[in-house]
Amino acid sequence: MTRTLLSGLVIGAVVGLGLTLGCQPVETVTVETIAPTEPDAGPVAAVPPEDLKALVEANNNFAIELYKKLAETEKGNIFFSPYSIHAALSMTYAGARGETAAQMAKVLGIEKLGDRVHPAHAELARKLKSDGGKDKPEFHVANALWGQKGLEFRPEFLDLTKRHYGGGFGELDFRGDRFGSLDTINKWVSDQMREKIPKLIDEEDLPSGTKLVLTNAVYFKGMWAEPFAKKQTIDDKFWLAPDKSMTVPMIRRSATSGYFAGDGMKMVLLAYQGKKQSMAVIVPDDIDGLPVVERKLFGGQLRQWLEGRSVAEVNLLMPKFQVKMHLDIVGYLKALGMRRPFETGADFSAISDRAELGFNKVIHGAVAEVDEEGTVAAAATAIVMRAQGSAKPPRPVTIRADRPFLILILDNELRKVVFAGRVINPDVMRVDSRAP
Repeated sequence: MTRTLLSGLVIGAVVGLGLTLGCQPVETVTVETIAPTEPDAGPVAAVPPEDLKALVEANNNFAIELYKKLAETEKGNIFFSPYSIHAALSMTYAGARGETAAQMAKVLGIEKLGDRVHPAHAELARKLKSDGGKDKPEFHVANALWGQKGLEFRPEFLDLTKRHYGGGFGELDFRGDRFGSLDTINKWVSDQMREKIPKLIDEEDLPSGTKLVLTNAVYFKGMWAEPFAKKQTIDDKFWLAPDKSMTVPMIRRSATSGYFAGDGMKMVLLAYQGKKQSMAVIVPDDIDGLPVVERKLFGGQLRQWLEGRSVAEVNLLMPKFQVKMHLDIVGYLKALGMRRPFETGADFSAISDRAELGFNKVIHGAVAEVDEEGTVAAAATAIVMRAQGSAKPPRPVTIRADRPFLILILDNELRKVVFAGRVINPDVMRVDSRAP
């Protein structure tokens, strides 16, 4: 797929697509065996339809509220997966208790569901999942948990996350092998995301006090039910403001589609093969009208737009694009009211009673590519939990010996220089340099 970055585009439409969208030691598995597994590791009672409906509504409301916070501060493009973030936080909610659990439930919109959110998430994942067979999109969801080697985790928590989220568990040594742990987690994410997100977390995201990392990965690849003919693609203007434009490749198509016009905008629904999923493209009537449309979206208009749509022959012109985002969403979650998990005294005692755990980072990365053939979208979320009593590590310092440098070999007790030298060219070995 063509990878053209369009720096001025805010992807509110793709977000619309995402909306529907005394403990005993625990037996652990080696890192090499971590792999995505299906939710439902055993017989599970049928999920009531009202629970699934309540979870979808909670996801949608969470998506809108988080998008609103992002739109207030982020400049330019926005793309994220509210489903990935909601699933990762719900998985962590399984280990929360007291005020910590109450705040998480309120922000996630699952107060009435309570613990029933976990089987509901399993059912939602099963309904979303698709293997990408003939004339069908591919939708892949995977979860994994990475615990500090030697730390005991409650077996009921590990059983629940595996049963309802397919979350495999592996031991890592965050304290003794931080870089190896980092590489292992990033490789797992990259593999699930077909290398669309090669690096989710950095060294600074794994402080020495890290005890548990929960990861969620979502991958979608869908071909248009009615592709855009490449010969119809043209270079045309894309308006960044009423007085500022840029020329970009535009794809064109005339086809019968779901359509809505009103509230200062026009919306078209582009179906993917199999017609189980679509992309909603929402275009303001005015070049600078996006903020007005966003406010109406925040006001709950999306459902009315979808319910009020008709079918029409739509001549569509839109850019090919690639949009990426990489965020630490801690500040946004706090702004929504989820503060207790990040504070001293957070209660995640249902995960482990051998460490007072709390949130350290919530990292989210997402990418979307749209062209004549279809859409590839990938997103991953990592929740890094640290021991609350651990001191915050000093900010890392980077030294790059990528220029001529000196070396000294010292006797530390005497502070005596025993050897001294310099490196001008590390590829040249100087054997002899006698004076003539």
